Amino acid sequence: MRFDQDKSRPRLLNGDMTSMVDLVFLLIIFFLTTSTFIEKTRARVDLPEEEGEELQEVTKSSVIINITRNGTYVVAGEYLSLDEILSRVDAELASVGGEADRLDLLIRADRDASLVHLNDLAERLIERNVRSWKLGTAVPRGSSPGGGGAAP
Repeated sequence: MRFDQDKSRPRLLNGDMTSMVDLVFLLIIFFLTTSTFIEKTRARVDLPEEEGEELQEVTKSSVIINITRNGTYVVAGEYLSLDEILSRVDAELASVGGEADRLDLLIRADRDASLVHLNDLAERLIERNVRSWKLGTAVPRGSSPGGGGAAP
């Protein structure tokens, strides 16, 4: 009995992996870039600890306003005055057709910041018919992760 390989059967060719490697590198670059962008929208603030809702995925136009311990306002990594923030809010309102309920606004105020800054911002937002926003809090120590924490 002879067990020779059948020479008439075609051999399988190795596929070209160049496009797969290119795709992997593009995905790595994408995730590195977006993770850096997410970190730039947050200023280092010590959020108050409160029970709250889980932050849902944002589907509306969103603005994240940070109020630091010394009362400065930070939006997307830039230190802005209250008037500059309000002009950005006005631009976001214009982009959603002036409908304040379609604007997703998150305010992250440091627990040691004076409430004067938060109240000034709130009053100026109410003048623009923006009457609903989220206040960022941290999950209290010792509570379950699913039980609270309105925002990161």
